[in-house]
Amino acid sequence: MKHMKRLAVILVLVCALTAVSFATAPLTHAASTPAHVQHGAAQVHPLINSVSCGTRTDFLKVQTQGPAYCYANAGYIPATIYGVEYICFGHNHGYVWYYGDPTAYYFGWGECAYYDRATVVALQIL
Repeated sequence: MKHMKRLAVILVLVCALTAVSFATAPLTHAASTPAHVQHGAAQVHPLINSVSCGTRTDFLKVQTQGPAYCYANAGYIPATIYGVEYICFGHNHGYVWYYGDPTAYYFGWGECAYYDRATVVALQIL
């Protein structure tokens, strides 16, 4: 009887830990919307616009080992951008999510960060 109670307690703990690990699992693909962006189930967030970078410095710019990607206007976009060397927010502020890390990293107006081939999975301009 003691062993049955102990087994029941262990099973409850395993189930609870499994539920917590699923609830806090990192963002693993671009189709997911990070919880920071989901303010309400019925609320729809506009997509930020992909724009040509040209020589402008006011856009959110994601420079990869290959092409650069630029974005404008408030909103959110799921993205899978590999080989990121740097991100500059230009005349914007917002958040960036990276593969394997559930944290939303805030960038202020004009802030840049440099990386060694990071993978971006989502961007939000506020």
